Amino acid sequence: MNNSLLENSTFANATEASKCIPFRKEDSISVKATKAACYIVLMLLSFFGNAAVIAIVAKTRQMRTTTNYLIANMAVSDLLLSAFAVPREMTELFIGFQGWLFHGLFGAVLCKTVYFFQDISTAVSIQSIVVITLDRYVGLVSPFRKPFIAPRRRKVVIVSIWLIAMSLHGIYLYIYRVQRVNGANVCIFSFEPAFDNLQGLRVNFIILSLLLIVIPLGILIVLYSLIFKALEKRKSFWRKCSSSLLKSRQKENTQVIKKILAIICLFMICILPIDIVGFLFLFAWHEGIPCGMDNLSFAVKFIFYSNASLNPCVYFILNERYRQGLRNLFKGHKWFAQERQKKMIIASLENPSFSNPTEASECIPFSKEDSVSVTAIKAARYTVLISLLFLGNAAIIVAKNRHVWNTTNYLIRNMAVPDLLLSALAVPRELR
Repeated sequence: MNNSLLENSTFANATEASKCIPFRKEDSISVKATKAACYIVLMLLSFFGNAAVIAIVAKTRQMRTTTNYLIANMAVSDLLLSAFAVPREMTELFIGFQGWLFHGLFGAVLCKTVYFFQDISTAVSIQSIVVITLDRYVGLVSPFRKPFIAPRRRKVVIVSIWLIAMSLHGIYLYIYRVQRVNGANVCIFSFEPAFDNLQGLRVNFIILSLLLIVIPLGILIVLYSLIFKALEKRKSFWRKCSSSLLKSRQKENTQVIKKILAIICLFMICILPIDIVGFLFLFAWHEGIPCGMDNLSFAVKFIFYSNASLNPCVYFILNERYRQGLRNLFKGHKWFAQERQKKMIIASLENPSFSNPTEASECIPFSKEDSVSVTAIKAARYTVLISLLFLGNAAIIVAKNRHVWNTTNYLIRNMAVPDLLLSALAVPRELR
């Protein structure tokens, strides 16, 4: 969320009057190689860990609960962070601070897209955590009532989370731009000429910090206080209870709450350093950034990006079902063949006409289920495709540079509208 604000505030404050200009010192080859290796490790851990989480939830019938769907939603956002932010950081290591490889319309669209998607990841994660905690609180306090998030509402909740995250960062599509500085392309974040740049950065920082850190953290503290209070009140009841089913349910609720609490603590540990440093850059060091901030900036950004890699580790360490799902992934086709057989049995019980599909044909087209690796690769391709289609065409449609809008470009703009509809309607259907 505040990674882009941190970077651009440093760019705005790096004046010639400063005793030293931060983020302009050239690292040695060994330092660059070390930093690049660290980023590669983070990216690989995030890709494999989060893809495994998504595959486990998608392929395992018992894992398709509200909490696990929201965890899978967080895994998707973590994949976006690793796919957009980490490669950009690695590129800057070798071409310079805020350096940008592309120019023109494609460079401008890519500049907006990269920062937009890397920052909405944080908003999606924090909203998912709040909804999970709220769902567990309602389930614990009123276990016999209708679930807070019914299965039919899951898709609506998840789509709403993404829409809210996109709306909070929608201004990025306007203020991010590619400029030529000292003969090189840079992707910068500027509110000028409409507003004062430093003032705009401060207001944006405060709004995002309040909506995505302070208020959600306050809600989580209140909810967990009520959860622990409810658990304390029921402790004597569970000890006297003789029902093994109720005891098992209480144990499962406790494990889930511990897992969510661990995710929250990890999230706050990873995001607070970059938020604090961003605050210092904008409000304490706005007249001149102290020397030696390059390493501090790298450290806080590395901690922030590591959250996407560490989240899957928390799931696998604290939850037996995720560990079992991971073992099943390594077993491969044998386990998924058993899962398909179970689905066939369930389908035959629910629909007798489906009980013997081989009578009509020896093979049923489009009924074969892909392996986990194939499913993950296809899902990743569709995710990247829908992201590029949506952001690229949206940027073309909302572009306000009137100097380039001749007849040809108006027709290109017209072509972008059906492409946008395609990305909004057809590609999400394929992901199902």
